[in-house]
Amino acid sequence: YLLLILWIVVGSRKVFDYTAFRQAMLDQPFEDNYGVVLSYLLPLMQLGTGMLLIFEKTRRYGFLLTILLMMAFSWYIALVLKRRWGFIPCDCTLEFPVDWKGHLWINGIIAVSALTGLLLESIRKRANNYVT
Repeated sequence: YLLLILWIVVGSRKVFDYTAFRQAMLDQPFEDNYGVVLSYLLPLMQLGTGMLLIFEKTRRYGFLLTILLMMAFSWYIALVLKRRWGFIPCDCTLEFPVDWKGHLWINGIIAVSALTGLLLESIRKRANNYVT
């Protein structure tokens, strides 16, 4: 449930303050075209991931998508920390009040939580198959 809440809150914040989020994406060190696409795509993916976690039939995909998103976000943060673009962008896109390194740790915790959920869901399904 925590992952569900996370994705709904994070995605909703981007939708409700879309102008600021779009500007934050345009302020990132990649081409503006990517920023525009990401300003639409990220909230949709985050809200969609939350929706997948609601339903039992799609929960597995929600866990997998969470892991993939955390890997992608972590890759970007690693590039920022290695100063791939020669500077560290502002913290304006961070969802938690921590620095870039702290955000990388949070992403790891979220990914491990999703992996744990995926494993527990598999165990639960197997147990249900043995009972019936």
